[in-house]
Amino acid sequence: MTQYHFTAKSRNVKTGPIPTTMTSADTCPDACPLKAAGCYAAHGHVAMHWRKLSDPRNGITLDELCDKIMALPEGTLWRHDVAGDLPGHGDAIDDSAMHQLIGSNGRRQGFTYTHKPPHVA
Repeated sequence: MTQYHFTAKSRNVKTGPIPTTMTSADTCPDACPLKAAGCYAAHGHVAMHWRKLSDPRNGITLDELCDKIMALPEGTLWRHDVAGDLPGHGDAIDDSAMHQLIGSNGRRQGFTYTHKPPHVA
């Protein structure tokens, strides 16, 4: 089951003090060229926190994540997936979950990166 983590104010030097999220590793696509070696989330400073999402007691659901995003003031810049990828397992994107996440963004300035292939499965 996919787990999420929400940080209201990141202490990550790269993102700066903005809200950030993390998604469990089951969302990472096989197509990712960094999955086998070089993955920042698997080996970098964030790895300890990302591994905790493997335990269902430590994360929140997509509904809970979307509630936290919707509670952000309009115009807030926030980063989705400091670790993890778009909703869906492996290379596939879960359309329903993706639309829910997009809908929760509203007039906020959420952004992310993905390694999922640019095709519909």
